[in-house]
Amino acid sequence: MRGAIIRLSVAAAVGAGVFATALRLGTHVRALALAAYLFFLLALGLIGLIAWLRQAMPVVSSLYGSGGGRQQPAPQSLRQVRWIERNLRAARQSAFDLRIRFRPLVRQIAAVALARRYGIVLEREPERAREVMSERLWRLLEEEQEPPENRFARGLSSDELRALIEDLEAI
Repeated sequence: MRGAIIRLSVAAAVGAGVFATALRLGTHVRALALAAYLFFLLALGLIGLIAWLRQAMPVVSSLYGSGGGRQQPAPQSLRQVRWIERNLRAARQSAFDLRIRFRPLVRQIAAVALARRYGIVLEREPERAREVMSERLWRLLEEEQEPPENRFARGLSSDELRALIEDLEAI
């Protein structure tokens, strides 16, 4: 933070020198020079505020992506685990994310489980798939679902999510 203050002070001093030079040029440029200098000082103030906020605020990673910092790339399996964790959190946060982000993941897992265990292709044999899975799981995976009326409505509770995962494991 101290380095940022020094850099801003140097920039302000250079700006003051340019402003003083502009004032000596004549009366016709004084108003323009004053406006430009005030704009320059405002920009320096904003830069200082942003630097201070970056120092003061904790780094929070986004629900849907990286926190923006440079990090070593994670191994593929770890990235997949993080992606699944983000989708699980999204399923709990909103009905829209439950439908758009989480449902395709559950559908993919269910399709693989149905094919391996029962030889059922979910897209071709939805009636047979429905017989094998729980009603709760089927309601989530139905193709004819309407988008949620309130996209900001709460998603699944922890208990509902746990039950849904148990239903997936039971296939």
